[in-house]
Amino acid sequence: MGDIGVNMKYLIINVLCVVFLSGCSIENNPFESFEVETTETKQTYGTEIVNTEFSDDEKADVRMEQIMLAIKNNNKELLMSLFSKKALNEAENFENRIDYLFDFLEGNINSWKIDKNEFESTANTGRDGDSIMIRFPIIINTDKDDYLIFVFDYHTDTINPDNEGIYMLQIMKLSDRNNDWGEWYERLCAGIYDPKSEVPQKTTDSETLAKTMLSIGKRIKQLSDVEGIDEPVIFINEFFVTKREYETEKILNDVRNLSLKEAIDSLIKTNIIKSETTRLGIVPSYEGINNYLESIKEDMESNVQGTETFFALMEGLGLTLDEFLIEQEKMAYDMFLMVALREHVEQMNKNYEKYIDELVKKADIRILDDEIFEAYNS
Repeated sequence: MGDIGVNMKYLIINVLCVVFLSGCSIENNPFESFEVETTETKQTYGTEIVNTEFSDDEKADVRMEQIMLAIKNNNKELLMSLFSKKALNEAENFENRIDYLFDFLEGNINSWKIDKNEFESTANTGRDGDSIMIRFPIIINTDKDDYLIFVFDYHTDTINPDNEGIYMLQIMKLSDRNNDWGEWYERLCAGIYDPKSEVPQKTTDSETLAKTMLSIGKRIKQLSDVEGIDEPVIFINEFFVTKREYETEKILNDVRNLSLKEAIDSLIKTNIIKSETTRLGIVPSYEGINNYLESIKEDMESNVQGTETFFALMEGLGLTLDEFLIEQEKMAYDMFLMVALREHVEQMNKNYEKYIDELVKKADIRILDDEIFEAYNS
């Protein structure tokens, strides 16, 4: 979908703030930096991909070199340091599975490269930051056979920093590449995938998520019966947050890992972005918004896997498809507006998060509701 790589499945996840993967390197890492050679130059990289100016392709190249350095030296500690904190916490028999990976690859390694034809990047861009996952296969040639390692890596996650890093590796013989392995999200598990071990847990149970979305939709719909639901409760410069928006955030908090204070802060920052983009005359990419909405409509009309969560939410809200798409358009507008401001700020060589924090400090914020005031200042 579009330039920022956001698809419908990830906007639902963004709405719920259910950010479920990636990671960062372990603390007290003895491999703070090490040298790797690429085809063009020799550079020093740490176990984290710290150069934010690298493209996703370049970050994949760096990660490949880090992985291969660990494999060539049978270095468990180094390989472990590349995984996210979340992956390390969730992985089962992690050290044994490292042995499985090392033992599986036989012979002396001659060469390795990324198959760029199967490189994918998925961005979850929301109010609170970015979560970017790259998926790519490394083809390895040894003097005994050819192998392939699938890499699932969150090189960036400002929503949940514990998610930055590798989430899963899967190794196989290159000759087995076309076997029916299923979709990547069906075999996704923390750590190193071993098909002989127990079946990995899927990151999302679509049936459970659909039931949750149905319940959320019904509760949000019931807000219309609350007196004064559309009255302002927070003023942020020339914009305001209604009681409906605040109560909706509270409902969503039942299924995401945010405190009420963080949810309120998210509402404030969304309106700060609106205020700043208005001041600067910045508008979102309407082409991107339209492409996004068309992709949702096409997927829902084709009953693509994953759309059951949308249909469940739509049923709970009591909306038709056209009415639902109007609501999605409002969300997409805010999302693409944030992307446009981020691009503007980064073009000035400024840190986006610090820029927004400064705007919050300078903003005229007035909270009219006692409950919200207490939660925000707790």
